[in-house]
Amino acid sequence: MIFAMKTKKSLLNPIAFKNLTALVFLILCHSSIAMATVRYVDIDATGGANNGTSWANAYTDLQDAIDAAAVNDEIWVAAGIYIPSDAPDGTISTGPTDRNNAFHLNKNIKIYGGFKGVLAETQLSDRDWTSNVTILSGKLNATDSSYHVLVTANLNNTAVIDGFTITAGNANGSLIIGYSGWSYERLTGGGMINRNSSPIVRNVTFTGNSAEIGGAMYNFDSSPYLINSLFYGNIASNSAGAVYNRTLHESSSISILTVTNCTFSGNSGANTAGAIRNHFNYTSFVTNTIFWNNTKLGQTNLEGADIDNSGQGTNSATVTYSITQGNSTYSTGTGIINNQALSL
Repeated sequence: MIFAMKTKKSLLNPIAFKNLTALVFLILCHSSIAMATVRYVDIDATGGANNGTSWANAYTDLQDAIDAAAVNDEIWVAAGIYIPSDAPDGTISTGPTDRNNAFHLNKNIKIYGGFKGVLAETQLSDRDWTSNVTILSGKLNATDSSYHVLVTANLNNTAVIDGFTITAGNANGSLIIGYSGWSYERLTGGGMINRNSSPIVRNVTFTGNSAEIGGAMYNFDSSPYLINSLFYGNIASNSAGAVYNRTLHESSSISILTVTNCTFSGNSGANTAGAIRNHFNYTSFVTNTIFWNNTKLGQTNLEGADIDNSGQGTNSATVTYSITQGNSTYSTGTGIINNQALSL
């Protein structure tokens, strides 16, 4: 007589095992996301612990929150005027009026302005950056401004700056400051200077900044994303009233600036580029953006008053669905409206 030997069935068939593996993966991902901390900043906070754990205990200094944050953390900032109180690491600040002082960021976190700073604000959707104006200002006292308002290093596009006004940086110095292993010239990037850094800059107004090169922003070996932002009234005594882009030298690999739904108005570059300049192997992709009344050599209707690609290296811009200025290199193209004001 032949007996069939019974075998135990697997507790998990292949499909069930696959589903369980997917569930564990999702739980681990959720746990990783959940570990991100929200840190709170309110210049007007009083009576709390000043440790950033809630609006009641908010930091009053934005840099304290940046220093305490870990990768992927969020910083929520209430309306008010925030002035940098310390210099980037590698440069010793002599006090609150030291022109080297700048907000400095070298880890991938998300910083959101536009909050009122009240306990009822528990979601990002509770903020309103147009009503609750949150200003990062380089104005140190009646006569002095920081060389740079915001300095970044080594960021990728998971880093976010969203919902701020950046103003009153004045990069008119000499020599350099050091941060996170990089050097930054004191004559570049009055509002924001990025080195090896590609953050998302969204819902940010740059106004009243100045520099010899890159009045509002200077990008060095960096590929940032500018989204729904406004650049107006920024000045360069040499080149690029708003944004100057470059790589290390003309043989470097190309870096890329991406600009979407932005406005550049009333910026001036004394010699080249009222708004944007691409230099040393740099390119820009620009879409749904307005260029209006930017000046080069004091004039709005010169080639390069809006976007200038002159200089060493292979420099270019792709511009679509945008308004460009008179005699622009980008007077024609997909969706281009040239030298025409729009009535709203």
